Amino acid sequence: MKNRAELRKILSYWFDLGCDGFRVDMAATLVKHDLKAQGGGGEGNIALWKELRSWMDEQYPERALVAEWSYPDKAIPAGFHLDFMMHFNAPGYPSLFFNGTGTIPAKEGPCYFDSAGRGSLKTFRESYAQQREACRGLGYISLPSANHDIQRPRCGSRSWEELRPLWVFLMTQAGLPTIYYGDEIGMRYVPGTPAKEGSTLEGITADNAGAADGERSGTRTPMQWDGTNNAGFSTAKPEDLYLPLDPDPKRPNVAEQEADANSLIHFVRRLLRLREQFPVLGAEAEFRILNVEDESYPLVYERSLEKHCALVVLNPSGRTQTLSLSLDREEAQVLLEEGVKLKLGNSMLRVEVAPFGYGIYLLNSVT
Repeated sequence: MKNRAELRKILSYWFDLGCDGFRVDMAATLVKHDLKAQGGGGEGNIALWKELRSWMDEQYPERALVAEWSYPDKAIPAGFHLDFMMHFNAPGYPSLFFNGTGTIPAKEGPCYFDSAGRGSLKTFRESYAQQREACRGLGYISLPSANHDIQRPRCGSRSWEELRPLWVFLMTQAGLPTIYYGDEIGMRYVPGTPAKEGSTLEGITADNAGAADGERSGTRTPMQWDGTNNAGFSTAKPEDLYLPLDPDPKRPNVAEQEADANSLIHFVRRLLRLREQFPVLGAEAEFRILNVEDESYPLVYERSLEKHCALVVLNPSGRTQTLSLSLDREEAQVLLEEGVKLKLGNSMLRVEVAPFGYGIYLLNSVT
């Protein structure tokens, strides 16, 4: 009981200073020897978080707890406001993004967001639906752009062109987007970055994380602000930095992208504005993948909220893709479009999407 009282005291200190909330590292393991906690079944661990959430709702109702549990169906009923789906526990995230390079291997087969176009939606579709249903009305799921334990979207052979449909997906997800620093400008996973203070996994992750000796330092390099010394990150000598900068002379930085209206950072901001302007693209709206076949491209999904409906079309592959499917809509208003030919009519949707094309559309209201 004294430990729990001290935990509340520490939280109160930071909440009273204006802190909005906390991300809880390895949230499933706070109660030691609660042997089922990593998988989400530890009764002691769950009871602790429920107790803490009840206290927060009474004392600090506008503050939030974010879990690193990666079992939203366990973390959110246990009291967290948000949990991630990522590289361990609940499956699905690796099948979307892990292209076999970086920290974690492609443990769920060829990823869907890859120019080869050999991925499958099956694992993600089933897992995401199950997790969302379990969390309905209780909290939110986030599919992060990356984090300090896994590779960034720009990793290995993934090109700048390939990043845009990936970002459209992340910013129209049915939850709360989480942007890992630098991903908004296309910072890359830097291979060969030296290990630092436990950055090499060496089996310390969850059993199903899929890597024995993955190196995490490549995703932790300094933020790239401008073209000055140390990319504007620090005035220290380069050799005194905690980790070295990306050595690529063409590495992106914020200042250059701010000056370029067509840059990735402006693209991400445009997506965030659309999400804010149209709640049908936001956290509360329903999410339904329309692809009949799991191995099909392009990816087409529907977001719906009350009488409003939006359609998102993405082609992560490097070749033109076509798809026809049943959809009882007659009109589409373009919110964002690149390389998409879309036709609605006779209760059918037909799309042809160029390599790495994408589109976001408002559909006519449900009657």
